[in-house]
Amino acid sequence: MQAARDFELTDLRARRDQSLLARFVPLYEQIFSDPKQRENPKLWPPRLWAVPPEPEPLLHVLLARSARDEILGGAVCEYYRASSCGLLTYLLVAEQARGTGIGRVLTRAALSALRADAEQCSAALRAMFAEAEDPRATEDIERRAYRVARLGLLAKLGAALVDVRFVQPDLGDGAGRERGLVLLTLTGATHAPIPGPVLGAFMHEFYRSLGVGAPEEDADYRVMAQRFGADVAVRGLSELGS
Repeated sequence: MQAARDFELTDLRARRDQSLLARFVPLYEQIFSDPKQRENPKLWPPRLWAVPPEPEPLLHVLLARSARDEILGGAVCEYYRASSCGLLTYLLVAEQARGTGIGRVLTRAALSALRADAEQCSAALRAMFAEAEDPRATEDIERRAYRVARLGLLAKLGAALVDVRFVQPDLGDGAGRERGLVLLTLTGATHAPIPGPVLGAFMHEFYRSLGVGAPEEDADYRVMAQRFGADVAVRGLSELGS
């Protein structure tokens, strides 16, 4: 098994390498096989190697590579400039490298990259969010067990559940909205509430970045917006597996 210390971390935002990005895509598509949850990688380069117009976010693709140049894992994260919030959109580790601590290193690297983006924008990172499949959204025993196990791993990385009914807009390929996800936060060891205005600013920008021109007129957004006037509770992930 690959030791966690035996890999190199590369941020493709700082290193323009089309071939390395292309080598990452098959692993990404293998692990995130649901079209409702998977962005088209062809959308990444303008956000990765340029400064896209808002509300599109700045993008990082962080890769962990072995001494033999194998891609062992990756993290894709986005910085939303208006709300100064980040989203860890994808975190994946190749099967042969699981259990080595690579996921933790990638998560910390994503948080560092987003904090650096905020600093360059003369701001502080207000929150880092993530998404995960909700075990309660499937009746398939094996799929439910997989989702519970993944949430357990995310909990070890410091993730906690944001108590809001989250709906992800269509990611751009016409696959439709994803209603089987939960929203997580990864910005603290404690389960401190998320200020409603912070979550509201992020969700408004997030929806706009995915083509929802007027989120306040969107039915799914309006349901979430009912929670944005006060602090939003953050809870442990273990209850999702009960």
